[in-house]
Amino acid sequence: MESQLIQQEILWGVALWRVALAALLLVLGLLSRPFVRWMVRRVVGVRQFREALWAADAVELLTGPVSLVVHVALWYGVGQLLNLPQEPYDLRLLVMNGLLVAVAVAVAAVLFRLVDVGALAANRWAAGTETRLDDQLVPLLRTTLKVILACLVGIGIADMIGWSITSLIAGLSVGGLALALAAKDTVANLFGSVVIFTDQPFSLGDVVDIAGTEGVVEEVGLRVTRIRQPDKSLATVPNQSFTTTKVVNFSRRTQRRIRFTVGLSYSTTTAQMEAFTASLRSLLQAMEDLDGDSVIVHLASLDDSSLGVLVQVLTTRPEFAAFMATQEAVLMSVLRLAEAQGLDIAFPSRTVYLQQAETGA
Repeated sequence: MESQLIQQEILWGVALWRVALAALLLVLGLLSRPFVRWMVRRVVGVRQFREALWAADAVELLTGPVSLVVHVALWYGVGQLLNLPQEPYDLRLLVMNGLLVAVAVAVAAVLFRLVDVGALAANRWAAGTETRLDDQLVPLLRTTLKVILACLVGIGIADMIGWSITSLIAGLSVGGLALALAAKDTVANLFGSVVIFTDQPFSLGDVVDIAGTEGVVEEVGLRVTRIRQPDKSLATVPNQSFTTTKVVNFSRRTQRRIRFTVGLSYSTTTAQMEAFTASLRSLLQAMEDLDGDSVIVHLASLDDSSLGVLVQVLTTRPEFAAFMATQEAVLMSVLRLAEAQGLDIAFPSRTVYLQQAETGA
């Protein structure tokens, strides 16, 4: 009697035991999240990984997607147990294909979260390096991996629901040719981004000059690099320009040049000029934040209204604020020395000679 009751068909010709088992699987799917969380903790929480930060990330990020996989897999079992009607519409095929797609999407979610776990670990490693460009490389790699996984999952889903992969690839190849011709600049920009991350001509936060665009590097993308200019406007530079354009990185210079000309009046004697250049040379060689071996002080030109003394020296602190302070100290020293030696700083002037013409008596 019990056997006949169990075998009794009650729903779409499905035996009672199948319906009961399907209901059990449905409930287990709804309650799977706590069990999955416990299992993930057991897997990644073993002794050698217990103190690792990535293990905590894995428990936090993988619990939801893995529980979703278990949930959808159990529901797929429910669909297999129930004899869904196929007339007048093939409801069974529709539901099973939908569940297959759901399983594939759930697995893709797990893979995406694994990429996120790896990206978090890579971010911690990049934070400990000297260069900041790898901090920007991590999110780019994470995005690229997710795009590749999404393409693979899409192809797998198309195969599961019966689409012809060969026809799909053939269609993509024909369209891909036209797309490649239209996207050649995009491909060139991608190669430019490879140049940036391999040669590393600059890092995030560096002050650069790229084809006349000067400013601080704020972001390096797969297609463009964004530079914050001194007036706070944001310039976007295509990455392909880095393969052909000179890049000047001001942040990587070890010294910075101070160069100017002091114009002394023509009333300055040769003895005064020799004393002034010798004194200024000694003064600069003794100043802090200056490279004494780079000091150049010489009479360089006889201009229209002044005697031009060339002053050139390298600072040992190339930061802009420090450079400006050092340059100011050098200029003030020149003014004090000229004042102490009684020399006049020339200004543009012109002497006019008037000659009176002789007239007959």
